[in-house]
Amino acid sequence: MSIRISLLMLICLIDMAGIHSAQADDNLKFSGFLVMDPCELDPDTSDVEVSFGTIVDKYLYLNQRTHSQQFVINLKDCDIDSGNIVQMTFSGTPSTELPGYIVPSSGEKTGIAVGMERVVNDGSGPIVQLLPFNEAMPTSPLFNGTTTLRFRAFIQGIPSAIASHSIVRGNFSAVATFTIEYP
Repeated sequence: MSIRISLLMLICLIDMAGIHSAQADDNLKFSGFLVMDPCELDPDTSDVEVSFGTIVDKYLYLNQRTHSQQFVINLKDCDIDSGNIVQMTFSGTPSTELPGYIVPSSGEKTGIAVGMERVVNDGSGPIVQLLPFNEAMPTSPLFNGTTTLRFRAFIQGIPSAIASHSIVRGNFSAVATFTIEYP
């Protein structure tokens, strides 16, 4: 409390001594460029929850990862005159042992990590690509109307936990956020 009073007294003394601060007119300017996003995020797919159900630890020791669970993110009311590609970045708490993966909220001590894949169709059928977290993914084309972006998530056993049979059983959860850019 005495520090606050002393500082207040010092400011009053300086002001009484005739020392005033200088002020300049119009010395800070802001500018920018207002644009329109080509699409809107569909609120029905903006908050995605992927459930893996029950995972048996023996399955991870044998196969290292689970089967993938698909989810989609829809971009609606797309106008490709405003932009024809989209780039997304999924971010989360990174795994130190499995770069590109994220760990559950309790960290790597669970012995598992979450991985993600992107599903694209090049006309000859679906192609699955590993999608590292915390890195911008390759761009995807936009389509007039609704663009559906397809992803899959899976659980991967951390190599050291698989080797030492130390995967921790119990509930787990992990959180990722995504950003959408129209380059």
